[in-house]
Amino acid sequence: MTVSQEKWDKGKDIIKRWHKRVIKDKDRTLPFKELEKDMGYLVHLSRTYPAMFPYLRGFYNSMNGWRNQRDDEGWKMTTREWKARMELFEAFDVEEEVEAILSGKKRGREGKPKTQPERIVAVPRLQDDIFALTSLFSQSTPSERLIRGTAISEARYDFGDTSKAGFGASWARIGGIKYRLGIWGKDEVENSSNWRELQNLVGSLREEAKDGGLKGVEVFLFPDNSTAEGAFFNGSSKSRKLFELVLSLREMEIAQGAKIHCIHVSGKRMIEQGPDGLSRGQLTEGVMQGISMQSFIPLNKSVLERSPSFKLWVEKWMSKKKVEWLEPKDWFIRGHNIVDSNGILNCDGIAVPEYRKGVLI
Repeated sequence: MTVSQEKWDKGKDIIKRWHKRVIKDKDRTLPFKELEKDMGYLVHLSRTYPAMFPYLRGFYNSMNGWRNQRDDEGWKMTTREWKARMELFEAFDVEEEVEAILSGKKRGREGKPKTQPERIVAVPRLQDDIFALTSLFSQSTPSERLIRGTAISEARYDFGDTSKAGFGASWARIGGIKYRLGIWGKDEVENSSNWRELQNLVGSLREEAKDGGLKGVEVFLFPDNSTAEGAFFNGSSKSRKLFELVLSLREMEIAQGAKIHCIHVSGKRMIEQGPDGLSRGQLTEGVMQGISMQSFIPLNKSVLERSPSFKLWVEKWMSKKKVEWLEPKDWFIRGHNIVDSNGILNCDGIAVPEYRKGVLI
């Protein structure tokens, strides 16, 4: 999937314009209508390139930061957080004041306007998001996004783990297993374990990308760190260092025409697979012994195949409802409440699907 050169250039021009204003000129107040119009076009492009969608958050939060019940980053606050914030202002009836503000009858002590202003204040993360978009749109011609392979398809599996002192990773390729291991430098060892876990996987993919090894490949990354998985899934992180690592993965995805998944696994699985040992310099564990990589990745098995007791557990707390368990082949038929996809004849003699609602799993 891709876009025309004209659309690509228009997106680059929009990003370049806001890069000049926000980062080079350090303009903190921005015209609302112009920002809204440009963001609309970037949302349109994100339908082709979902990797860019998380980096539109800075635009959205800036456009809505003027509203009541928003914090300094533009995020919506809970009523409890808002009440606590209002208590920091001079003494007044908090309950009555907050209720009036939430109902839209008052502006509040922070002086926020009732209606949309002509100019809004840029939230701090907007700079990071513009930087990320500039990097994603660095190519002169439109990137191609891999949906699925049409001729030769290859799924690659990459496990990576770290210890305080070192790191290790192994990944499957046609022809065998590749691996890397090493020790952290003085500066790197001071970083968080979340950073080291994700940096290890990013480093492995960079090695693969050097010789074009990611072109058209669907990659499954398996860390035993849920923060790394969450950062990749969300496309961002409050930590600048994690933010930059996630951006590196998104850049490779677009530049290499790859498709990257990040799936959290347990520490026990990581130990059995081998990278835990690699991070300590041991070369005789897991796949390094010649055990098949696929044996550690039961992605081909259904939930019930992996855990037969799951069905009994669900039916126990769903006992009052009739439950239908679906196979993958049923998802696009019965899963949409269709009983018979061949259909029944309506009053006009036209075949239409037969529907029946149910509790479907």
